[in-house]
Amino acid sequence: PGAFNTAEQLAPLLDPLPDLGLHLDIGHAYLQTETSTLPGLFARYASRIRHVHLHDNKGGESDLHLPLGAGTIDIEGALRALKGHGYDGTITLEVFSRDLHYFTHSRDLLRRLWERGHLPPHPAA
Repeated sequence: PGAFNTAEQLAPLLDPLPDLGLHLDIGHAYLQTETSTLPGLFARYASRIRHVHLHDNKGGESDLHLPLGAGTIDIEGALRALKGHGYDGTITLEVFSRDLHYFTHSRDLLRRLWERGHLPPHPAA
C-alpha cells in the first residue's frame, strides 16, 4: 500500500510487460488512501488478475487482516466486481488470528456468497 496502490502507480511496472499477471490484494486497496483503489485497478487491469488476497480492515495505515465483515471494506462490492470481470481463480483469505473460528467464518461466508452469486449489502452500509 502507498507507493503501488493505484493503477497509475502500477502502470510503469505493468504496462511495459503486457503478459505479466497481477496479484491483487483487496485489503491493500483500502489502505493509505481516501477511497478504494479497486475501481481504477479493475478498469485498467481486471484481465490481468491472476491471484487475489482477501481480508477486511478499517482503512488508514494499519493492515489488520480482519475476518470478513469485521472491518469497513466493501467485501460485497469487491466480490461482485471480481465476478463481473470474469475472475474465477484462487482467492486466499488472509485472516490473521490464533482463533480458527475467524478464519472458518470468513471461508464459509466467502464460499456461500461466491457460489450463490447473491451478495448481500455490506453490514456497515
